[in-house]
Amino acid sequence: MQKKNKSNTFKDNFQELLNLVSDLIMVLNQEGVVLVVNKATGTFLGLATEELIGKHFEDLEFIDEKTTMLIQSQLEKRMGGEVVENYEIPVLVNGETRPSRLLYQLN
Repeated sequence: MQKKNKSNTFKDNFQELLNLVSDLIMVLNQEGVVLVVNKATGTFLGLATEELIGKHFEDLEFIDEKTTMLIQSQLEKRMGGEVVENYEIPVLVNGETRPSRLLYQLN
């Protein structure tokens, strides 16, 4: 039997936990790169989660320019030490803007 190291176990458990949440969740790092996405996000957007991980939020086609500016502003606040609550953003799905509770936990 192969034993997983603690790092992989934590990552796997974290991903499994996120996948249980019905809200859309993306985790960004300090530079705005997507680190983790739950399955609900991929399903809602019609994308595989692997297509989102590693991309900068500005390169995500489902986020318009106005929303990109909002996310950048929130990211700057968070990096400046301010508390930033989760927030809703509009996303483009099949050419249509849809409101979503896409939660961003900024590292």
